[in-house]
Amino acid sequence: MERGRPVPVPEELKDLPGNRGLEAIGIAPPRSPLSGAIVAVAERAARGDEAPTRGFILTGPRQGAFEVVRSNGYEIADLAFLPDGDMLLLDRRFSLLGAFSIRLRRVARDAIRPGALVDGPVIFESDASLQIDNMEGLSVHREGGETILTLISDDNFSPFQRTILLEFALVG
Repeated sequence: MERGRPVPVPEELKDLPGNRGLEAIGIAPPRSPLSGAIVAVAERAARGDEAPTRGFILTGPRQGAFEVVRSNGYEIADLAFLPDGDMLLLDRRFSLLGAFSIRLRRVARDAIRPGALVDGPVIFESDASLQIDNMEGLSVHREGGETILTLISDDNFSPFQRTILLEFALVG
């Protein structure tokens, strides 16, 4: 077991808006081009509602910043890596009329590199008509031969929100 140690972060983190900083963090799996690197993505950048947000490869030989496409009012909530190295992004959106919406995007493993603008196809999307809430956490694990995605919401101590744990098998 290793001891924890500080990880230096880029100066650009100071430019992120308050309470919109690094929201998603994950460790690239061994089969990834980023093998073992810590990757983090900000919820939203300071440059405007639909502007790309910032992502950072914080450790490993490929360190550097990249950008992540944002659209339709979604903000980054979390990320997790699939065993093959592709990155899943959990995006969430809130509006008074539409309540919460979420989506999952799959970013190709080779796309995540310094200087890149990354995006990926939406593989799942849901609005409040299904059993979702303020989904903020995403994890991936293997169970038998299946890849299982687990999502969790946070009720933020609000009577209007729920804490929910959802699991899905990734197909295809």
